[in-house]
Amino acid sequence: MTEEINQLEFDRHQSIGEKLKTCYRDLEQVRAEIIATYPKSSKKEEKQLDVALERIQLLQAGLHGRLLKEFSSMSDDDLLPVYLGRI
Repeated sequence: MTEEINQLEFDRHQSIGEKLKTCYRDLEQVRAEIIATYPKSSKKEEKQLDVALERIQLLQAGLHGRLLKEFSSMSDDDLLPVYLGRI
């Protein structure tokens, strides 16, 4: 089995990370609005949004792992905020 040699440039990781963080923040706001508007009848939508938020977190964690592998010579201070920080 050959190892994959393709990788994203660091600035592309940063751009994707920002997009994922924005999506996560926007979904959190949608979730809060739905719960506030429909407090007694929004359990199904709340669960669906929770699943979407969890999947974004899984994607962030997976891409963070790739980032660490691809840019192992960079400091944690530079790498941690790319996918794991919040806006």
